[in-house]
Amino acid sequence: MTTSAAGLAPDAAELLDRIGVAPGASVIDIGCGVLGILPQLRARVGRGRRVAGLYIEPRLLAIAAQLSARHGFAVETVRANAASSGLPPSSFDLAHERMLLLNVTSPQNFVAEMTRLARPGGVVALQEPDSAAWAIDPAASGLGAAASRGHRRLPANRSRGRRSRAGCPSVTGRFRSWCGHKSPLREIRGTSR
Repeated sequence: MTTSAAGLAPDAAELLDRIGVAPGASVIDIGCGVLGILPQLRARVGRGRRVAGLYIEPRLLAIAAQLSARHGFAVETVRANAASSGLPPSSFDLAHERMLLLNVTSPQNFVAEMTRLARPGGVVALQEPDSAAWAIDPAASGLGAAASRGHRRLPANRSRGRRSRAGCPSVTGRFRSWCGHKSPLREIRGTSR
């Protein structure tokens, strides 16, 4: 999981740049797992400001606290259900989640809680994959066939639809794909509305 957090760190940095998370902000990473974007949040807001990581599984939350301490940055760890955290309303300038909604049956409950936690004028940031963009080339490979079977089980554009149903009607999506076949990977980026 720390490898995943490190691999997604550039995406987190780009998101925080676009949002404009500044020193002095109070921030929470909902569903942080063992690290999430806690290092990037701490680096942005500075020492002495509130950086919280929320997760329901106590063992992974303990690892988040240990890793944070080992890397020299303080975070508050909160053990709670992301759909009903029990934290005071309007507590954060930024409420963030990454790859949480794709794992839950009622995303609207999680987004409602994130919205409740964000201060008026604050930001609720959702980072979710869109399975409609998944493809493997060559499609005839064993991996491509397995992925195709899994992809058929997911409705097209599932994440965007779930975000919309969760109460986020104006969703801006950014796609990022990596292409490579018998050559180095090259990155393709774009934005959709």
